[in-house]
Amino acid sequence: MKLTEKQERFCQNYIEHGNGTKAYIDAGYAVKSQKSASEAASRLLAKSVNIQKRLQELRAPALQENQVTVERIVSELTKIAFAHPKDFYEANEYGEYVPRKDILNNPHAGAVSNFDPTIAGMKIKFNDKNKALGILSQWLGMMTQKIEVKGEVEVEKKINYDKLSDKEIETLNKLVKKASD
Repeated sequence: MKLTEKQERFCQNYIEHGNGTKAYIDAGYAVKSQKSASEAASRLLAKSVNIQKRLQELRAPALQENQVTVERIVSELTKIAFAHPKDFYEANEYGEYVPRKDILNNPHAGAVSNFDPTIAGMKIKFNDKNKALGILSQWLGMMTQKIEVKGEVEVEKKINYDKLSDKEIETLNKLVKKASD
């Protein structure tokens, strides 16, 4: 996996700020416009296996140092997705629901985004449960996204005539003639 100097600079810049267009320009590629730089960066990121491998290599130390694993991410998303407000509140002597005293020991404490003091005590704000459920369901393959792409695509197909029968060649020639008329 040998990258050119520009490809390596692109990878380093992309890791630094996460902006493909800026990374492409900063790497020293000649660009006509912001749009062309954006398109070229997208192609590099999507199609170049060597670029993808290099980006993984560059990300690996930070991920390892911070113990970022699939299991840990799924665990945090699960805390958010399956937490229930009743796990964080309890009734006081007046029958009012107030935050539990042991709230930070709750196994779903990761679902809490922050605490806001109020006159009555404290209000708990939760992370977005629907978003966490959506991410988990996509990761598990339960949901798929339909992306519609409009435009024209030119396809060039090479046919190995040696493997075709005479009848198949004759049919193919008729189809080509009909299409060109």
